[in-house]
Amino acid sequence: MSKMFQYEPYGPFKVPLESGRISKNLKKFWEEVDTQKSGLPEAVGCYIFAVKRASASIPFYVGKTVRLGFNKEVFQPSKELQVALLGTLENGDVELYLIPRVTNTGKPRGKYGGNVRQSHDGKIAMLEELLIGLALAKNPDLGNVKGRKQIQLPGVMNESGERRSPDADRLAALLGIAEQKAAYK
Repeated sequence: MSKMFQYEPYGPFKVPLESGRISKNLKKFWEEVDTQKSGLPEAVGCYIFAVKRASASIPFYVGKTVRLGFNKEVFQPSKELQVALLGTLENGDVELYLIPRVTNTGKPRGKYGGNVRQSHDGKIAMLEELLIGLALAKNPDLGNVKGRKQIQLPGVMNESGERRSPDADRLAALLGIAEQKAAYK
């Protein structure tokens, strides 16, 4: 029997912005995250940036971290630009969801050293790909380059805009990831 890799979602956490850019002082932000779950800032796993407008949140970017904790990875300069654009263009709050790998006792799993076992990295990468696919179903303009527009499956992701077939609607309903479209001609 193969080993089960466990993950636990936390969030959303409101990303602190100043003039449309990520705040330079993130110490208080990470302290608040740690207050919700001890060890979470240093944990590894996947994360999702989203924008919240009114009562709905839309995923904008999905990422993973294996060798660095969330607190060292999620606000890297490459992501900072995306979050800055998201914060100024979308007129909403920027949120961060953290999905760490957890131990059997539920403790967030810290970073892996330089000799990361391929199975650990592979499992986190598998989760990231799954989350990208689910996020694409909700936001076809997802900020991810990896995994984006490589697969088209009506009812699930990257639909062409043509009418969806009844079979695609049934698949979407089965998977619970998209609302069924109305009439067909």
